[in-house]
Amino acid sequence: MKARKPQISKEIYELVVSIVDDKLKGIVATRAEFEALKDSVDKLAEAQRRTEEVLESFKRATEENFSRVWRAIETLTDRL
Repeated sequence: MKARKPQISKEIYELVVSIVDDKLKGIVATRAEFEALKDSVDKLAEAQRRTEEVLESFKRATEENFSRVWRAIETLTDRL
């Protein structure tokens, strides 16, 4: 004996298809939002890398300037 498939009306079928389509559109929007978020994180990471480079350069320049000032102070002190 073969099991009988339940039959649904065309209206119910179209309603189910419409609901599934709406849910899929939501997933696509979520995917697009995820990609936008990923791009933003990538840009922030690059900006952080550049900031660290600039900060390291500033640190080196400051240390060099401080050393020059300190040597100048020592030279002036030695002359006194």
